[in-house]
Amino acid sequence: MTASDRAAGLARAAGRRLRVGYAVGLCLIAALVLGSHALLATMLSAHGHDAATINLAGRQRMLSQRVVKEALLGAAWPSRPGVLERLDADLLRLDAVHARLAGSGAEAADASAGVLDLPASELDAALAAFQEAAGRVREELARGGPAGSLGALLRTEKSFLLRMDERVAEFEAAAALKVARLRRAHLAAGLLLLGVIGLEALLLFRPAVHRIRRQMFDLAISQERTQLLATVAEHTRHAVLLAEADGTVSWVNPAAEAAFHGCAADVPRLADVAPAGVASDLRAAIAGGEDLHLDDVPHGGSSFAVDLVAVRDDAGRPRRYVLVITDLSERAQRERDEQDVQRRAGRADVAVTILHNVGNTLNSLALAASSADTGVRSSRLPGLGRALGLLGADAATAAAFLRDDPRGGGLPRYLAALHNRLEAERSGLRGDLETVLAGVEHLRHVVARENDVAHATAEAREAVLQPVDAEEIVQDALRIYGGSATIEGIALRATGSGAGVVLHADRHAVLQILGNLITNAVRATREAAGGEAEPAAVQVRVVEAGVGFAAIEVVDRGVGIEGGRFPTLFRPGNSTKPGGLGIGLHTSANAATAMGGRLDAASEGLGRGATLRLELPLAPTPTASAPRFKREAA
Repeated sequence: MTASDRAAGLARAAGRRLRVGYAVGLCLIAALVLGSHALLATMLSAHGHDAATINLAGRQRMLSQRVVKEALLGAAWPSRPGVLERLDADLLRLDAVHARLAGSGAEAADASAGVLDLPASELDAALAAFQEAAGRVREELARGGPAGSLGALLRTEKSFLLRMDERVAEFEAAAALKVARLRRAHLAAGLLLLGVIGLEALLLFRPAVHRIRRQMFDLAISQERTQLLATVAEHTRHAVLLAEADGTVSWVNPAAEAAFHGCAADVPRLADVAPAGVASDLRAAIAGGEDLHLDDVPHGGSSFAVDLVAVRDDAGRPRRYVLVITDLSERAQRERDEQDVQRRAGRADVAVTILHNVGNTLNSLALAASSADTGVRSSRLPGLGRALGLLGADAATAAAFLRDDPRGGGLPRYLAALHNRLEAERSGLRGDLETVLAGVEHLRHVVARENDVAHATAEAREAVLQPVDAEEIVQDALRIYGGSATIEGIALRATGSGAGVVLHADRHAVLQILGNLITNAVRATREAAGGEAEPAAVQVRVVEAGVGFAAIEVVDRGVGIEGGRFPTLFRPGNSTKPGGLGIGLHTSANAATAMGGRLDAASEGLGRGATLRLELPLAPTPTASAPRFKREAA
């Protein structure tokens, strides 16, 4: 069931509830109106009954006045025929009025239930007095004498009529007031009932309204998403086809039309659209109501990916199927381009690393070659030629020169001094040559390592590790990279003995790291020394670093390291000198990690020097005694 279907169902249910509520409210209003109208009608009926009774009494009063007037106008009472009969009739009617008034009071009390309270005691007393006076007049008339009580009768009648008029006015005013109150109560009851119905509707239908609003909001979002998906499906490069539950194609996007040359919409089944090799798989997936994913499907010289996704209802049954056919040729080309870019970037990194490491080594080689060239140019070897020229070409001439020439006596001493000088020159040239050969060997290994080890597996990198004598590797580093320190007038010396300490490391990787550390230390010391008279020095020492580890520390008294730079010190591109590439410490830290060690730095701040510490694991020596560390006084 879709969001629109759920929203429509909720709207219908809310409409039903609303109609039922309105019907109940109307029934309540009708019941209240009918009840109030019945009560009002009852009260008005009682009021009308009493008013009719009083009106009858009023008419009887008028009749009595006419009878009295006729009696007064008559010459003799007995001469007026019908007077007594009329008076008797009046008295009978007054008795009837009295009885009716008494009965109407009880009926009105029952009908109005206390709403209209009309006590008739005064009216009854006035009526009784009138009847008594009328009786006396009747007796006097019956005896044939003058009616002496006629004045009393008239006064009694007048008093009765006045009382009656007062009671009628009071009754009408009370009735009008009660009716007005009843009408106001009726209006208030109606308004209260309407308020109750409104509150009930609010309480009953507010959650439903909220749910309908939420469903409408969700429906709007769903419609917006549907439009977005339709836009994506229409503009994507992938072929998208929509089919019913039985596999009948119902919609295709423009990419599918273009891929199938405008005839994709005419294909009845999904299985007829897909490449021939996957048609049976599509039929089986549709028959089983399952999803399907096939990658690298060959077709027409290209490779495709086929994805079949079932759109299911709430019960989990497939309602529709979406088939997406993706051409993988562009993706394969992009992957090849990315690999090419990565390969070029890797080559650039290797080239930069080689240039950095080779540059440090070439500086030392250039210094060693320059020293050798200086030694050759200032050699005393030409002095040997001049001495041989003095001795002559044969032994007789040489003997005569040594015996007879005054210079002959000093020639042996000269030759001995010349031998010593040439031996010193030979030793210096040999040291320079060893430095050059070691540097060239190191360069060869650096280039080979960056070219081969970069593509090697973890097993190949592990095979590079070998036992390395700590003291020997320190001496090699001092010999290779010590020339630059000598030129700068900085003393470079090993201050601790690492005799017997054997590391498990890559020899040339350790040389590369120490070369970077020594070069940086010499440069920092030169910048900090300035014009100081005291010669600066850089120390290299081997120290303990915990169980199974040893450390080689390079200590300088240079410009130091600012505290905030430690977190980024070993990141690529972070250089401590102007114009630097920021790759030396980064590659050194990576090389230390690859050997199972680590590279750390410590400094007390700017101008306080720095200590770079290379920790490496010791070579496994089960039968050998533990190495003994000695430290000389700095």
